[in-house]
Amino acid sequence: MAGGALCSATPSRALTTFPPGTFNIDGVPAGCGNVPIILDTSMADVGMSGYGLIYLNPTHFEGLETGLRLWWLAHECAHHVVGPSELAADCWSIRKGRDEGWFPPEMFGSMDRMFAHNHGDSEHPSGPVRVSHMRACYQS
Repeated sequence: MAGGALCSATPSRALTTFPPGTFNIDGVPAGCGNVPIILDTSMADVGMSGYGLIYLNPTHFEGLETGLRLWWLAHECAHHVVGPSELAADCWSIRKGRDEGWFPPEMFGSMDRMFAHNHGDSEHPSGPVRVSHMRACYQS
């Protein structure tokens, strides 16, 4: 991923910030309107959205196909568009991938594997439920 301005959130944590329009994933321009993207390798999760920002942990991207990487960014972007609902964000992001051509139907096999052991939590349905919901959104 291309470099950006380096800023410090705390003395022990460096974040890489990408202003809108400057981020790419595997050479594919990727963004979320006027929302800056911050890479933070200290996060426990793949990504999160909040306060007009998107945070991604690039170490969680290792080994993922480009389409899945783009989907994660689109999912976090979706929270800025559709709000906090995980299923609404999943639906918006999978349709974006379909419409822009970076998430072909055969990529669902990789999505199944990525979410197979995800049990969910108080804010997220289980992985298999999410993928089933995304399949339905993809077809609609």
